[in-house]
Amino acid sequence: IDDNNKSCIAMYKPITGRNWAIVLTDTQDEIYSTATSSMRIFGIICVLCCIIMSVLTYFVVKANTKPLKTIENNIIRLQNLDLSSSKDLDKCKKSKNEIASIANAIDALGNTFRNIVSTLKQSSKLLSGSSDTMDSASETLMECVDDNAATTEELAASISTTNSAIDDVCYKINE
Repeated sequence: IDDNNKSCIAMYKPITGRNWAIVLTDTQDEIYSTATSSMRIFGIICVLCCIIMSVLTYFVVKANTKPLKTIENNIIRLQNLDLSSSKDLDKCKKSKNEIASIANAIDALGNTFRNIVSTLKQSSKLLSGSSDTMDSASETLMECVDDNAATTEELAASISTTNSAIDDVCYKINE
């Protein structure tokens, strides 16, 4: 205990050959003050490092996920049947990572849809042409049917007249 009635820590070191001893005493707060100060500084440094790492992580994640927003927008464009090419998607395809693979797949899907639409347009034009040809042929067929109907009516009238004449001849022959 020191002069102020505070608890102290003492340490002694004997010096052989002289029969002396060195005795050091001090309060616990005084002995550990440097360690406590170092711990506080180390804690502050740790907190600052955590903040800096969090900020850097935020910017790295934001930079790495930015292409995903472009890919999402292109998927939404495909969903809305907007099949036009995107220059933003071409930028994503240049890197050599998973995002580039996804961008290439979306671009291939867009090309496939464009090819399907082109094929459907060509088929539609061919069907339209065939439809016009069938319409013309059906009109011609209807005209022929009308002509045949008229000819059949005339033939039926002639047959009636002929039957009537034959009946008259048979009647006269019978008489």
